[in-house]
Amino acid sequence: DSTLHSKWTRASKKTLQMVATMAVAMQNVGTKTSWKRSNPTMRPSRRNVRTRAAVESYHAAIPLFEIAKQRGTLADGIQSALQPAADTFNTLGLPDWLVHWGHPGNMAIVLLAIGGYGSYLGWQLRNPEADQEVLELAAEKHPQLMGLMFFFFAVGASGGLLAEIMGGKPVLTSAHATTAFLGLALLGFQAMLPLLFEDQPNLRTAHAYLGSGIMLVFLVHAGLGLQHGLAIWA
Repeated sequence: DSTLHSKWTRASKKTLQMVATMAVAMQNVGTKTSWKRSNPTMRPSRRNVRTRAAVESYHAAIPLFEIAKQRGTLADGIQSALQPAADTFNTLGLPDWLVHWGHPGNMAIVLLAIGGYGSYLGWQLRNPEADQEVLELAAEKHPQLMGLMFFFFAVGASGGLLAEIMGGKPVLTSAHATTAFLGLALLGFQAMLPLLFEDQPNLRTAHAYLGSGIMLVFLVHAGLGLQHGLAIWA
């Protein structure tokens, strides 16, 4: 058990380092293109606006790693940040089953309903026999649904961490936590690919297959979460 725990701890650190590297890389992109944003004579295109939004979303992740750096580890930083909220919720007398299974129940709905339907619509965009009405619906709803999936997963991750802390369990020590960071990092990368479609149309195919791969990662993530939940529930 200790050997397995050590392996997953090392894997978690590598995953977090990858996410941090992506965040810093996006920060560098934002720095290199900052002159464009400060040029009053340049009209920002829709593509530039989307690029800026992607850059700024990665900027938002950087303070988390700064906190982790100051506190020693990311787990320590999360534990310290969420402990007051966990203490407050523990005073409410919530049922143990709700605290323990609320997060996986909500995330399963997001994965299967929002992620599943969003993925289906994404593949409809590549279906040469699809009706025009279906294509229009897919073009509009696919990015919206996948954006919602990313948002709810990111917010839901805090709920899962909070439940762990409320139960007195250590955070970021399981395979479930590792695949959560991996999945969110891949979703962030996946969301940036459409910005390059205009210049590199072949990336549409990569986007489609990577999206299916990400859904598989989250299915594995869900299975590991169920296994983890049952183990600590017992």
